[in-house]
Amino acid sequence: MTNTLHRRGTPEDLGHDFVVFATIHGKADRPEVVEALRRFREIVARHDPVNRPEPNRGTYKDINTVEPSPAERGPSATFDDYAKVAAVIADLEAADLGISVNVSGPLGEVACACQAAGFTRHSVEHSLGIFGNKDRLPTADVLEISTLCGHGMVSHNISRRMIDLVKQGKLTIDQASEYLARPCTCGVFNKTRSKQVLDRARKLG
Repeated sequence: MTNTLHRRGTPEDLGHDFVVFATIHGKADRPEVVEALRRFREIVARHDPVNRPEPNRGTYKDINTVEPSPAERGPSATFDDYAKVAAVIADLEAADLGISVNVSGPLGEVACACQAAGFTRHSVEHSLGIFGNKDRLPTADVLEISTLCGHGMVSHNISRRMIDLVKQGKLTIDQASEYLARPCTCGVFNKTRSKQVLDRARKLG
């Protein structure tokens, strides 16, 4: 199960939203696991992800340096382009790291990327959506932004605030997206997607 399953948007929008992350079982400080995670970070880093876990948060000491982190159990990278994630999947398949790799994104695109790399994905997980009194939910724009952080670190209130500031011309779309991404320390927030939502909200007024 991954908390990146609950991202929202149209099929076209979600075609710009893929999260690739490694998962392991057992002790993370075994030498073979440390090396596999280092190789994983190295592979995803060379395909220009739009986001990764922040430096000095247990993953990277320097954003430009890929280093082993024995305490890190699930390194990840977020991509906004199918071609990039397909290349990542192909490289990870060729590397045969011996660890589980999850790809969160539209099922059809992920299946095609796996087939292009010469294998069939192992399993599929779905988000069943939201149940209960949906009248109490925030607007679709707020939900699209807030669910970009599966741990809920990007609150509905900060999402509303950034939308309002962009509409008022007090922040650019790029500035607001940078602010929104900061609380998501797991590094799966997709700034390309938040920019799409902010731009749409700005145009609609």
